[in-house]
Amino acid sequence: MRAVGEKKVELSKLSKEQLPSEMQSMTPEQRTAYLEKKRKERAGLQARIRALVKARKAYVAAKRKLHASSAKDSFDEVVLAAMREQLSKKGFAPGK
Repeated sequence: MRAVGEKKVELSKLSKEQLPSEMQSMTPEQRTAYLEKKRKERAGLQARIRALVKARKAYVAAKRKLHASSAKDSFDEVVLAAMREQLSKKGFAPGK
């Protein structure tokens, strides 16, 4: 699906054996419509995932902020600081 969307593969040039079983009995027009439907479903799922990741990050940040004022030397904070230090030594830029 990605290769067709990126124009790396032309759907009409694929043989039936190269297609997934659910697409083998479809006409070329049905295949195109099917791929468009799946592309829209995937885009919707990816948008939902992005929204959930954003909500999770906000939740975690709020919890950290709540606990950070009372626990600067907590186990979690010490481990995170050590990980950030090790990552920076290896040339990685850790996110916050």
